[in-house]
Amino acid sequence: MKKTIHLLLLVVMLFGLAACSQPESENQATEPIELTDALGKPLTLESLPQSIVVAGKQTPMIIDLIYLFPSAEAKIVGIENRSQTTTSFLDAFSPSSSLKVNLEKGAGAEQIAALNPDLVILKTTMAEEVGAGLETLGIPILYVSMESISEIETDITNIGIVLGDSERAAEIIDQYGQIRSDIEGKIPASEEAEPEVLLLQYSEDNGEIAFEVPPVSWLQTNLVEMAGGNPIWKEAVESGGWTKVNMEQIADWNPEMIFVVNYSGDSESTVSQLLENSTWQELDAAKNGKIYGFPGDFISWDQPDSRWILGFYWLAVKINPEAFQDVDFTVVVTDFYKTFYSLDESTIQQNILPLLFGSL
Repeated sequence: MKKTIHLLLLVVMLFGLAACSQPESENQATEPIELTDALGKPLTLESLPQSIVVAGKQTPMIIDLIYLFPSAEAKIVGIENRSQTTTSFLDAFSPSSSLKVNLEKGAGAEQIAALNPDLVILKTTMAEEVGAGLETLGIPILYVSMESISEIETDITNIGIVLGDSERAAEIIDQYGQIRSDIEGKIPASEEAEPEVLLLQYSEDNGEIAFEVPPVSWLQTNLVEMAGGNPIWKEAVESGGWTKVNMEQIADWNPEMIFVVNYSGDSESTVSQLLENSTWQELDAAKNGKIYGFPGDFISWDQPDSRWILGFYWLAVKINPEAFQDVDFTVVVTDFYKTFYSLDESTIQQNILPLLFGSL
C-alpha cells in the first residue's frame, strides 16, 4: 500500500514539474493580452494569436522585424506582396516561408479576412485605408510605427507580447543597444566642427531626375548625427516627408560628404553617373572622393528597418575613417544575420552577401 501511495505521489510530482517547465507562451496562451499600440490605441486579445497576417505599406520592413523572433514563422498565415524583396528575404529562411506571400498588393479588408487571422499587423499609416475595414469586421489590429529607433524598440516589444516571447524582444533590444554602444564608443569626440554631410535620395521618372532630403525627425537624419556628421540640410527641410532640392541648392551647401540613396537601383552606379556631370565634379565632396552610394542588401540600410544598425555602422566608418580602420562589411553583415536571425554562415554566403550593393 505504501509503495502504491509513493508511486502516486511520484506521478503527481512529475506532472507538476512538467507543467511548470512549459514555455511561457504556452502557459499564458489562455490569459488575456493587453498592450498599447503605436497609434496609442489599447489592444486586448483573449489569448495569444495563432494566425497572423501582415499587410499594407512597409510590409517588407514589418516582416523583417517579425522574423527576428524564431517563433513567428509558424504563426504567419498571410503576407501582402508589396515587394519582391520580401519573397527573397523569406527564401533565406526556407522555401516554404515565401509561400506565405499570398495577398496581392493593395489587398483590402475582405481579402485579408478570408485568411481568418487572429491578428493583423499594419503600419500606422494604413489605419484608414485598411484598418477601418478590418475593425468593422471585428478583426484585431496591432499598429506599428517604425519611424525612429525608439519607436522600433516599442514595436519590437509589442510584437514580442503578441508572440508570447517578451524575453526575446528584450534580448533583441539589448543586442541593438550593445552594438550601438560599441560603435559610439569609437566615434571620436572632437573639438572641431563636425563634418558637413548631405544625405540625398535620388530618383528618376521618365528621364527626369529628382533629389530629396529627409525631415529632421526621420531616422536618416538621426543616423547621420549619431555617426558624427552635421546634416547640412536641416534648416531647409519641411515637415512631413522628403523635401525636394535642386542642384543649385546642393552646390550652395557644397558639403564635405554626400551619401546618395537610391531605392530603385544600385546607389554606387548612381554615384558614378552623377560624377559624369561637370557641376557635380566641382563639388568639394567630389574633389575629395567623398560621394558614396548608401549600401544595402534586400533593401537600403538607411530605412527604419531591422538593418538600421548596419546603416549606422557604415555611416560611422565613412564619417570617421581614422577610428574605423580595416572594417570588412562582409564580416559585419555575416555577424548581423547570425546574431539577429540565427542564420548559418553557408546560408548568408549563398543568399545574402551576393545582394550587397553600395559603396562598401
